[in-house]
Amino acid sequence: MTRNHVTSSNSSKSVEDVKENTWHKMLDQLKKYRDEHGDCLVPYRYKHNKALGRWVYNQRYQYTCLQQGKRTQMTQEHVDKLNKLGFVWKLAKRKTWFEMLDELKMYNENMAIALSIDPIQISVLQTGCVTKKQYHLMKNGKQTILTSDRIKMLNDLGFVWNAQKGRWNKMLGELKRYKEENGHCMVATGDTANKSLSIWVSNQRQHYRLMQNGKTTCMTLERVDKLNKLGFAWVLKKGRTHEPCLHKKLHHGTSVLEG
Repeated sequence: MTRNHVTSSNSSKSVEDVKENTWHKMLDQLKKYRDEHGDCLVPYRYKHNKALGRWVYNQRYQYTCLQQGKRTQMTQEHVDKLNKLGFVWKLAKRKTWFEMLDELKMYNENMAIALSIDPIQISVLQTGCVTKKQYHLMKNGKQTILTSDRIKMLNDLGFVWNAQKGRWNKMLGELKRYKEENGHCMVATGDTANKSLSIWVSNQRQHYRLMQNGKTTCMTLERVDKLNKLGFAWVLKKGRTHEPCLHKKLHHGTSVLEG
């Protein structure tokens, strides 16, 4: 083997290594995006990371070439790693505002509940029926696709404009049902049958402490009042987190476990 041939081989390998390292760096960025947003649907013109938006678009293009037997940079190893992230290879056709509204109507009729963080509403938020941008334009009195007629249509369906508030009220409803069944609000830590509720209850106590200390929190006096009406215990004594108990009143109507 000649010296020139060895040099050429090493150079080629070096280029491939650089490309592979770059690919994995972009994959790591996609993982971070998924952790923050809950999906891998990075917009092509994603202003916070334009390179990631273009990369995601290119992965779909390269995958299409692979499927068609054309020359491509996509490998089965890359496909497997992207699949593990829940990567969407083919985007669904964008639906019109009124098509999404019809889906909301059908969903409401079937479930008979106002929407909060359910999949159909998330789909609506992503496809333009109601986006954060449109919502803020509406709130600021600026021009938006959310006309007064469309706002009325959504309100008639019980549309939850504040998803965070909607989720909080949904969890409060679950806590009410828990109390009706068990006679108390002491959801045990590690309760596998009520895992989400257990975490939520713990978070309420944490945010209440933040509010008491004057720190930033999502806890409000209105929420404190609603929880107090259920006999919610804000302070737990060590070793009593799993037991129902009597309460004594503290300031602002909050309660603590009796010893």
